[in-house]
Amino acid sequence: MTVGSTRRRRRANVARIALAVSVLLCAGIGAWFAREHAGLQAFDRRVAALEQQAVPGRTLEAPLVFDFAGQTYLIRIPVDLDRVERERELDTSAVFESSGANRERYLRTVVDELSHSRLIGRLTDEFRLIRLEQRLDSDQYLELLARAIQQIPYGDVRRDFRLPSEVLVARTAVCSEKTVLLAALLQHEGYDTAVWVLDSGGHAAVGVACSGRGYRESGYAFVETTIVSFVGQVDARYSARSHVASPPQLVRIADGKAYRADGEVDVILGVLDAASRQRRTLAPYVRYASTGGSMHAMRYAERAQQYESAGSLSAYILRNMGDRARVYRELTRSARDLIHEGAPG
Repeated sequence: MTVGSTRRRRRANVARIALAVSVLLCAGIGAWFAREHAGLQAFDRRVAALEQQAVPGRTLEAPLVFDFAGQTYLIRIPVDLDRVERERELDTSAVFESSGANRERYLRTVVDELSHSRLIGRLTDEFRLIRLEQRLDSDQYLELLARAIQQIPYGDVRRDFRLPSEVLVARTAVCSEKTVLLAALLQHEGYDTAVWVLDSGGHAAVGVACSGRGYRESGYAFVETTIVSFVGQVDARYSARSHVASPPQLVRIADGKAYRADGEVDVILGVLDAASRQRRTLAPYVRYASTGGSMHAMRYAERAQQYESAGSLSAYILRNMGDRARVYRELTRSARDLIHEGAPG
């Protein structure tokens, strides 16, 4: 047997092995896709089945307490207990544990179905009454919805997450549960809604289209749901960028109205950041001013007063985070007053 024929036989064997491997891989990938598709379809059916006709008398009034614009509100929502039981039987772990296109499909299915549910309808009926009473514009109404969900006490982290009926009955929720609830409310009320999933931080938040650049230049503001914060305010843990950490996934849920007050929020957060930096810079002067006897005592006392003023400004902003419109109005009026005071007569 010649050397050439031996080489040809080896190449033929390698080609046959490669073909067999590719066939096996294709079969395995095809089977995986088939399982994923079947799982998504089954999940769609189970979510759609949640909205069954309620059994008369099988309801529980769940309270929701929150502060907004200087007032405390208590609303009571009738929750269908049969729906609560159906929600408990639904395995939701795949929604956030999946990735890419599958996660998008799961999230859109859940949020869209919830946005058309009786429960979300009852909630928005109550929120609309507050909107009419307070004469809120579109941006303030979005802030009302976000504020109410942000103030639901934080609960226990689980592998799966609870849907809104369970959340209202339990009166606690984690980030994924609050995010899905708020996203459903925003979609129901016609906002351009999305969900942020931060795998590296183990976190989820709502996104809403805004007039500015948005979070990570996406055009969507970041709406935190676990703590009271302004729409567009991002914790430093989630604003940092890293070559190691995977970037957040933005899952667009529904088109609609945008949030237009993000420019005002940027001004407020800029003032808050400047006041915090000023306090850090001026903190040593408070100690110097208390010692006395220094030739610089007057200057130290002036710096200490500036430190206290910066603290008062920070406290005012943080105390009124539920009233963005008022805070912005007061800050800009104060700025105008300072400009007028410094203007030549």
